Amino acid sequence: MTSREIAEALGYKDARNARLHLNPLVSEGLVSRHEDRRYERGHTDLDEVAERHGVLGATNRQRQRYEIARDYWGRWFDSYVTWCQTGQLIDPDTGEVLDVQRVPSRKQLMRVFRQRVLAARANRNEELTAAFWDESSLFEAGLN
Repeated sequence: MTSREIAEALGYKDARNARLHLNPLVSEGLVSRHEDRRYERGHTDLDEVAERHGVLGATNRQRQRYEIARDYWGRWFDSYVTWCQTGQLIDPDTGEVLDVQRVPSRKQLMRVFRQRVLAARANRNEELTAAFWDESSLFEAGLN
C-alpha cells in the first residue's frame, strides 16, 4: 500500500500523517518501504521489538495487577455491604469480626466504613502490643 492509501484507510486528510506514523515502524523493521514507495509488513517479530523496548509481557503484568486490585476492593465492598446490613465490622483482609455495631441508620459512605475498620485495626494492634509487652516483661522478671 502507498502512504496515500494508508492515510485514506485510516481517515487521515494528508498522506504525510500516515508517513509520520510509518517511519518508526520502518526503523523497527515492522514495516518495509519499497523503491516504488509502497509499504508492506516487515519480517521483524513483534515480541523482539517489545523486548527491545522493555514492554514484553506488560499487558499480562497489568492484567495481574488489575485482578489483585479487583479482588482487594471486592473484599472491601462485601464487608461494607455486610456492615450496612448487619452492623458487623468485618476486616476485609482477614475476615475477622472486629466489632459489632448498630446497623447504620442511613446509607453510610464507604469512606466511613474504611475509617472504622482502620481505627478498629489500630486499636486491636495497640491491645496486642500492650499484651505482648506485659507478658514479655513478666517473662524477663522470671515471674511467668
